[in-house]
Amino acid sequence: MTTHPAGQAAPNGHSATISRGAFRNDLDALTGQVRDMGALAGVALQCALDAFATEDAALADTVIGGDDVLDERFAALQREVLRLVALQAPVASDARLLIAAMYIGLHLERIGDLAVNAAELTKLAAGLPRDPVVGGDLQEMGRAVLGMVDAATRAFADRDADACQRLPVADDRVNALNRAVLARVLAIQTPKGRRQWGVYMDELARQLERAGDHAVDIGEQVWFMVTGQVREFTTPPRVRGG
Repeated sequence: MTTHPAGQAAPNGHSATISRGAFRNDLDALTGQVRDMGALAGVALQCALDAFATEDAALADTVIGGDDVLDERFAALQREVLRLVALQAPVASDARLLIAAMYIGLHLERIGDLAVNAAELTKLAAGLPRDPVVGGDLQEMGRAVLGMVDAATRAFADRDADACQRLPVADDRVNALNRAVLARVLAIQTPKGRRQWGVYMDELARQLERAGDHAVDIGEQVWFMVTGQVREFTTPPRVRGG
């Protein structure tokens, strides 16, 4: 029986078909890895927001201590992308998926880092008198950013370029809330402890604003993966009839 080296097609193309099928399975598994990272980043951000809402220092510590898991997932994703590039000669669409997966994994890892920052700020602000207006704005920001991260991750899994175009609209709201938090913090005069809390909350708002930016960046990578076009979502899409 004639054998053929690994990766070399047999005359009837059968080995190539098997190799290509295995590669497709690897790409599907890689998509699953990115989706799992998105879920982990979302959980970290949700827990950080819950810790802020309830002043739960133990939950904040859980977020901080759990960041290594997301870091390890990103390292594993990097290794897998490099392995697939080294072993295969991916066609254009598959190459775009590999590039996008690498960048999206990086953005999700950064979102996890921002969740850790939010948890640390929550601990620093514990026990200080709160401003209810700032607290409400931060909770709304958190809900919006969580929705953006979820939408961006689902857009990647579903190869949905159109969904990505809605992310800048949500990001505009996050940016507006970030500015509102700063304005309110600057207006706080008394007591001193509330002003100190406000400084921490302004920084926490910045962490959430950056997480929203990373979600938009993920959308840009999905757009590239699906369409092959490099694009920045700098302005909201024009609404038909608007």
